[in-house]
Amino acid sequence: MESTIKRNAWLIGLKGLLLLSFGLFVILHPNATIMAVTYVIGLVLFFSGLTLLMAAFDNGDTTKSKNTLIIEGLIDVILGFSLFVIPLFFAEFIVMLLGAWMIFTAVLKSWYSYVANNRSLSWAVIDIKTTLTFAGGLYLLLSPLFGFVVLSCILGFAASGMGLILLYHAYQKVRPLSK
Repeated sequence: MESTIKRNAWLIGLKGLLLLSFGLFVILHPNATIMAVTYVIGLVLFFSGLTLLMAAFDNGDTTKSKNTLIIEGLIDVILGFSLFVIPLFFAEFIVMLLGAWMIFTAVLKSWYSYVANNRSLSWAVIDIKTTLTFAGGLYLLLSPLFGFVVLSCILGFAASGMGLILLYHAYQKVRPLSK
């Protein structure tokens, strides 16, 4: 197993290089990332809808009813097409949904903390995390487009960090052992 990993360390290095490049691109061009993500989701939805519509009019037996396939297919096609026409609206909408979800979970955790009335150190950490989650969700709701840029940068830093880790791991596998 170890010899296989050592022989194919260049693949690990290539993956690390690709992740590092992707991460740096996302950090340097967050607006292009917003558009790319929106367009990719739009393409997936559009072609998914076309596939469902083709399945609806196929003569073979299906597990779903024909009407369900037609409705689902039309919704996917319309939504996918809409992502191409007004991509920033949908990008903002997704970030606002994430912000609302963060606020909702923070409120639920605060309520549970209040009901449990257990004031140990672990609950203090949960309260700090809950406050940060609430603040982050509020920030995403109030400034969704800038929030998307921040989320893109976080993704970029995570991908770059993982790329550096993989490059280091690949280097460790191919370098000769010094005695």
